[in-house]
Amino acid sequence: MRSLIRTGPLVFLVAVAAVLVLPSAVLAGGDSPWAFEARATYLNPVSDDGSYASAINPEFTGTLDMLKSVVPELAVSYRATDRFAIEVSALMANMDLELDRDTAGELSFGDSDLTMFSLTGLYDVATWGDSSLWLGLSVAYADFDPLDITDDAVTEGLASGVQLNSASLDTATLFGFVARLDTPLGSNGWYFSSSLRYLVGGPDVLALGTPIDGGGEGSKLSAGAETVFSGTLDFDPLIVSLGVGFRY
Repeated sequence: MRSLIRTGPLVFLVAVAAVLVLPSAVLAGGDSPWAFEARATYLNPVSDDGSYASAINPEFTGTLDMLKSVVPELAVSYRATDRFAIEVSALMANMDLELDRDTAGELSFGDSDLTMFSLTGLYDVATWGDSSLWLGLSVAYADFDPLDITDDAVTEGLASGVQLNSASLDTATLFGFVARLDTPLGSNGWYFSSSLRYLVGGPDVLALGTPIDGGGEGSKLSAGAETVFSGTLDFDPLIVSLGVGFRY
């Protein structure tokens, strides 16, 4: 059931594409400005740039990173003029989160389901043969589910005298630039696309727990305390996509 719910945004995007693109194709006789595209997308978040501070132990500090992922992405675009286009895209990914502690090494902390919507404006700046180079700006909305905490993180917390209860990431708004190359595949409307995007931004991270009896000497939580650690995750993804689309 959870996986069905999480596919909602992509199903919605496909439905919008069907409602907007297909009627346009029929009415315009093949000259509609709409296009639909499916992509394989590589998400490469920046590393060693996020940070966190711990309430368990003042010395328990380090960097907070998301790991790389390859995911599907769907997009619908509208060519407003011969040289300007607007695109809406959506992707979902399961992102692993890792703590790189200054004094104790790396710790796999958990994973979070990401849903990201992007709105992009593109301008056709150059043509090489049949291929078109587009440059543009993009804004994205990233929604992260609560973290599914790993057993290792729970064990580490218990050793420090705290029971981890939950961990969450805020939503984030990202901004960046896009470079894209479209190459027609014949004359029937199909095309191949490759794109490079760099977006800046990331969520705040908060882990909550409660002190327990019998914890290790490293425990610095006072009675009733809840915040285990908090930090900022500099998501800042470099995104590489390869896709196939159909322009009506």
